[in-house]
Amino acid sequence: MKKYLRLGTLAILSASTPFIAHADTLTLEAASGVLNLRGTAYIYPYSFSVNGFSTLTEMMCMDDNREVTTGESWQSDPSVVTRNPSKTDQIAADIFSRIERGGVTDDDAQEAISSLFESADQKPAEDKKLIREAMEDIRDGNTGAFDDAQYTIYMAENGTQSEGGIPQDFIGLTDPNSVAPPAPVPEPSTLLLTGSGLISIAGTVRRRFRV
Repeated sequence: MKKYLRLGTLAILSASTPFIAHADTLTLEAASGVLNLRGTAYIYPYSFSVNGFSTLTEMMCMDDNREVTTGESWQSDPSVVTRNPSKTDQIAADIFSRIERGGVTDDDAQEAISSLFESADQKPAEDKKLIREAMEDIRDGNTGAFDDAQYTIYMAENGTQSEGGIPQDFIGLTDPNSVAPPAPVPEPSTLLLTGSGLISIAGTVRRRFRV
């Protein structure tokens, strides 16, 4: 009897919980940015198609030790930056937002974001300065970059790339075609139906047990 009740409960809960995809397909359509100061790689912007849509989203890579090519695509797990995620994501979003706010060059922002994932003794002084200023922004609430989920971190899934090389992690404006909506909150009516269904199953099983 208990087995039937458990199975019924799982069936109803599964039916009332929508399936949510958690991966975007990023396709690099163009690298129209400038070369970094070393002249070794393009830094920003990289123009991406998200899930095959023709509207392109400009992004910045978060690791300049990896290499991707135009036309390459891969799966990426999007994480919208709000005040809830890791502090590192917030710092990256703050630094990225400074490109539009002025005062920070593409190359400076790129190097600072990449250095977030390096040990402290490897960070150049200028990178440390940008990171420190971003931390102060977040601490003092001087930026609105996280209140409206304006930016998204796209974490690459290794092994999903269409060509050779290793896919990169990117940060960019939140794309409306991304499959990363906020987690749904059950409506009262849904909870009521679920509760009624459980009560009904419990009553049915109990009657069968008495027969």
